[in-house]
Amino acid sequence: RYGESVAYVKPHGALYNDMLRDSEIFKAVCKAVSYLQTQQRQPLPLMVMATPQNSEWQALASNYDVYLWFEGFADRRYNHKGRLVSRKQSGSVLTEEADVLEQANRFARREPIIDKDGNERMISIDSLCVHGDNPSAVETVSKIRELLHSIPE
Repeated sequence: RYGESVAYVKPHGALYNDMLRDSEIFKAVCKAVSYLQTQQRQPLPLMVMATPQNSEWQALASNYDVYLWFEGFADRRYNHKGRLVSRKQSGSVLTEEADVLEQANRFARREPIIDKDGNERMISIDSLCVHGDNPSAVETVSKIRELLHSIPE
C-alpha cells in the first residue's frame, strides 16, 4: 500500500517465548508469516530463539514454506538444555562486558558456549541479540562489532 515491505518477522515478548513451548502457537505464527510472504511476493524469514533443536523447528516451519533465522543472546546465560536461564534466577543476565564479548565471540566462531553449569553447549545462530536495558549496552555492542569485524571469513 505504501511501497514498503517487511524484511523479516521477530515476535516479541511472551509470543516469542511461547511459540517455542507450544507447537500450535508456532504453527499459527508460521501460518501468518506464510500469508505475509504471499502478499509481498518475497521470502520473509521468521526469527526465533536458537536452541539445540533448531533443525526440528526448521522442519516444522518448512511445512509453511517459512525459513527460520536463529537468534542467540550475547548477554544472557543458557542452561543445560540450551535454553535461556529464567530472568527470575540470579546470574541469568551477563553483566560483565568480558563475559558478553566471550559469548558473542563463541557464537560468531560457531564454537560451543559455556552454560550456567560450566559445560559446553553447542547452539548455532544466524543473528546475535544484545538487550538495550543494560547501562553499557551501546558500548558493548560497539565492541562486539569490532570483534565480529576481526573474525576472518
